[in-house]
Amino acid sequence: MFSNRKEVFCLKSFSERYDRLHDLISAYAEEKTACYTARSTALEECYRALRDNRFVTLVGSPGMGTSSLLFAFGKKYAERYNIFRVVCAFDATTDLVSDVLRFLVHELENALGTDHSAYTADDEAIRHTFSVLTARLYRRTGKECLFLLDEADLLKIDIAELDPPPYARFIAVSHRDADQHISSFVLSVQTLSCEEACSILSAQLRAHGVEPRPALLEAAMKKSNMHNCSFIKMMAQKLENAVKVDGKSDDDLIDIVNEMPDALGWDVYVFTTEVGAATTYTMQKGAMALLVLGRHGFGRELLRYTFANGGLIWDEALFDRVLTMLKAYFFIDRNGVIRLASPWLRDTLYTCFGGGTHEISGQILTWLKQLDVSDETRADELLHHCRLCGDSAAAASYLTEIASSGDDVLRAVTAREIRKLLFYDQGEWLLELIRLCDPKAVGFIGDALNTPLPQSMAPTLCQIYKALFNAGRNEK
Repeated sequence: MFSNRKEVFCLKSFSERYDRLHDLISAYAEEKTACYTARSTALEECYRALRDNRFVTLVGSPGMGTSSLLFAFGKKYAERYNIFRVVCAFDATTDLVSDVLRFLVHELENALGTDHSAYTADDEAIRHTFSVLTARLYRRTGKECLFLLDEADLLKIDIAELDPPPYARFIAVSHRDADQHISSFVLSVQTLSCEEACSILSAQLRAHGVEPRPALLEAAMKKSNMHNCSFIKMMAQKLENAVKVDGKSDDDLIDIVNEMPDALGWDVYVFTTEVGAATTYTMQKGAMALLVLGRHGFGRELLRYTFANGGLIWDEALFDRVLTMLKAYFFIDRNGVIRLASPWLRDTLYTCFGGGTHEISGQILTWLKQLDVSDETRADELLHHCRLCGDSAAAASYLTEIASSGDDVLRAVTAREIRKLLFYDQGEWLLELIRLCDPKAVGFIGDALNTPLPQSMAPTLCQIYKALFNAGRNEK
């Protein structure tokens, strides 16, 4: 079922992966604050809230600038705190609270210059280590640790489980209703004022090479969605395309702004990209569909493969043009992985593709199966896409392969992916998978779940453990 297997594994160690993740998050944070116009009142409110509370949650609708505010706070108060940043679910190592703590322990170990041991510890031990290291860094620097958590809603377990230890404080970004955060101090991020929106648009236009002339700004400020930072960024992208690609004049830019839809949906996407020929549209929509399906983004190899298997013509130059015209929607990391800039955008666009996503999911799964066993993307994504495609047989075969391997890193990655399956459909798909697995794979699943999990998962776990017991008994 799987090709190109090797007996010797070379999956990157978690230390290497965490170092790379640190660099990616740094680049992401810099991009979020590149055109940030200081909202001084919001920054001061956040500072006062943090002074009296160890856990502050910034709550605001998607596109309100909460992420930019979070990282701008870290820049402004870098002398006051030891700052650590994490973007939840930025890659497969930060989907669970326990794994976020492992990454943060790695960051603390780097700051202290100590040996790395984060991933070998169990969940209870990692919490203890986290507390010990924050205290040690406080004694060394005289400053508390401040952990900035972006996209906290994407964690498979509620962020309340992070419970800051002494000498540590958290600021998290959430788009949930304020009343869902009973364990932290909630600071609601206010809508952009007209002055703030105009200032942010001016900065964005300059960054995109467009002169923010008064008449253009006046026309833009009449749009009803100018309180949304994402909408402002999309407008700046559209105007850059009009100037650099289509050679539009200043008067043309005002007309473009007047015609731009207010709704943040597929119509804005189409409007922003200047959809022309059908082939261009197919390339754009196909690429977006793939990125919507990916948890952590994809590289060009997968995009090319999926287009070819779907009977579409891959045009490298055309795809480069699409990426150029869609910079507002993507973050391309230093490894060339293309990601949607915001998870909420994935949810917004997912509805645009309807039933067509299942066929694309199948093509992605076929590509993952062909990768070498030591490939990081395969280890991180294969179980997830087996679930999306309902391919339990492939997942069972894969787990047998991993259970038979002697590579601790590969087994640890897969164990983490098994735990994530508990949080989909109340564990129903995992139950189905257990019934198909051989004894070795069943034992591996049992070991993977032998870790403290939230009390809310108790009913699901009871069913899972019963299935594991029955599977073992039936084999005997």
